Amino acid sequence: MFMMLASMGIVAKIAHLQWVDGEKWRKRARENLVQLRQVKATRGSIYAGDGKSLLATSLPFYRIAIDPTIPKGEVFNRGIDSLAMLLSRHFGDKDAEEYKRRIKNERSRKRRYLIINHKLIDYQAKKRMEQWPVFRDGRMKGGGL
Repeated sequence: MFMMLASMGIVAKIAHLQWVDGEKWRKRARENLVQLRQVKATRGSIYAGDGKSLLATSLPFYRIAIDPTIPKGEVFNRGIDSLAMLLSRHFGDKDAEEYKRRIKNERSRKRRYLIINHKLIDYQAKKRMEQWPVFRDGRMKGGGL
């Protein structure tokens, strides 16, 4: 008797979730959608038979992006001017005000992923940029790189 009541309770809960609360959970699933992307693996280094002579190597390149919603207000407001100026100097395609306006607009719209520039940068440039304002707080506090 207990097993039958428990089974009926489970079926009732499933039906309630499906038809009564279903749209709420479908909406939440759409908001938290994970996008899968293929990322090409780097080949690494190829050495000669002696194991010491480097024959070929592959260098990674990166595209700079930021999640403008992650930095706290104080960190963002303190560093956005300097960050925009450094981005403008590095890429040379937009002025600092345009970078600043674009990042602020995306932050106010609560956009979670903004590609700052489509130009690829090498590993050394990425390391330098990790020391820039806002970015220097890391991915989980600064939202960049």
